[in-house]
Amino acid sequence: MLPRHDLSGNEKKLLETIKDFIAKDIRTHHTIADLAEQFGINRDKLKKQFHQHTGTGLYEYLKQVRLERSVSLLDETGKTVEVIAHLSGYTNASSFIHAFKKQYGITPLQYRTNGLPLG
Repeated sequence: MLPRHDLSGNEKKLLETIKDFIAKDIRTHHTIADLAEQFGINRDKLKKQFHQHTGTGLYEYLKQVRLERSVSLLDETGKTVEVIAHLSGYTNASSFIHAFKKQYGITPLQYRTNGLPLG
């Protein structure tokens, strides 16, 4: 097994830039290949370093940001689940509800109605 190398300051800055880029446009699913090309980094290196830097993969990070955004929308607006799903980057309410329940153990409507703390 190859020894793990610590990320340089420039590598960390690039990964933070990529995280910010993903978080600013959560309605777009950016592939690893697209991000690697856009930011001038090898795909495998991006995948490995992103996980090393964040503790999660690119897709999981996007899902996490989308769900955090949906919780804010549920808390701060009276928008329907369908609208929140769309604003959070999901193609339909069903996939949003499934992802929300898998992550938090309750549906978005249960969260909004009962105000249950999310784990």
